[in-house]
Amino acid sequence: MNPIPVWLSVVIVSVSMFSEAVAQDLKVDIRRFAFGTPDSVTRDGFTKVTVEDLFTPEKGYGFESVTELRAFDRGGSKVELPGDAYTASVYGAYRTTSDITSAFVEGRGDNTFLVALPDGDYTVWVIACDAAWAPPLFEVWANDEQKLDVQIPRARFVFMESFQAHASGGQLQIELKGRHGWILSGLVIGKEGPELARVVAKLEQDVFFLTKQELTKWKEATYVPENPPLEWA
Repeated sequence: MNPIPVWLSVVIVSVSMFSEAVAQDLKVDIRRFAFGTPDSVTRDGFTKVTVEDLFTPEKGYGFESVTELRAFDRGGSKVELPGDAYTASVYGAYRTTSDITSAFVEGRGDNTFLVALPDGDYTVWVIACDAAWAPPLFEVWANDEQKLDVQIPRARFVFMESFQAHASGGQLQIELKGRHGWILSGLVIGKEGPELARVVAKLEQDVFFLTKQELTKWKEATYVPENPPLEWA
């Protein structure tokens, strides 16, 4: 049997290493975190994060510091109908909380949330909401750059935005900065692609509209104008 030429061996090894790198890249899971109290609802597929979760390499996620952290639970998922008949007829029901926005962790000082991840670029989705009070204004930083300016003007207002960040040294660091503190309800971290898009689309639907369980309790009403336009004869 003729030996494999050296140049062909190099090509085979290079292709093999490239394939392994691609496969390893595809194996990176979408990391999902729900922040709140030990008893607050944890959305399916999400990891609960409380004020006790200090980052350790063994755990793979957590806060850089657990001082000045507090957690709140606003009572679970809820869809309400406005009290007065006019508002209810014009605007219909509205959501006050969902399983990812009903609870949150609040920080009084600047902090960093760390996640152990292979080096590379990631998309980070930030979810923040308080169903009872208008939360503080704060900033989200990563890689020494301000990524988000979080402005939540009123209670029950849901902030949900994404940014790009780079993990290095086996860690992704998300810095939370605010003169009057910050809040965090959820984080979704992953590589851009169909799976991340699916997870985010489902999350947006459940946060801003209705879950599958809630859909069975509602029916679509056909709009009938009080003064229909005249028909020409």
